[in-house]
Amino acid sequence: MKPTAPPLRSNGPEGGRAFGSPRLRAGGWFVLAPLVLILAACDDPLLFIQDRIPFEPPRPVFTLYWGSVVDCSGLDAGDYDRVSWFEIEVFPTGEDIRARWNTPHDITLRSDSRFDELVVKHEILHDLLNGDRDHAHEAWRACRLVFDAE
Repeated sequence: MKPTAPPLRSNGPEGGRAFGSPRLRAGGWFVLAPLVLILAACDDPLLFIQDRIPFEPPRPVFTLYWGSVVDCSGLDAGDYDRVSWFEIEVFPTGEDIRARWNTPHDITLRSDSRFDELVVKHEILHDLLNGDRDHAHEAWRACRLVFDAE
């Protein structure tokens, strides 16, 4: 006779709630999904979304910035009109963040940086690269948009 493992913990006649039980495996995502979302938010905090307000940038100036970043980066021009621009007084993370790019195409600028050409161009490059939070693409150096604080 082949030895068997001891049965999983049981909480009644309908079966157990141990990790390997079918009941937890089937409903486990309800328990684990919020944890995964919280951990993901640590890397990409979106907690500030409720504090930001839509911002209508001066189109002639910002499209000029956009074209400049496209030229220096050599990237596809993307679509300026797909970007949603926002303004925020201060980012609640406690860090000295001047701007932030988030998917799908949201750029949030701190109020005192919303007309800072380098900050705006930096966020435009994030959009053209569809992220690149690590600033690994050579376009960052080609456009001189990597800042010392990063």
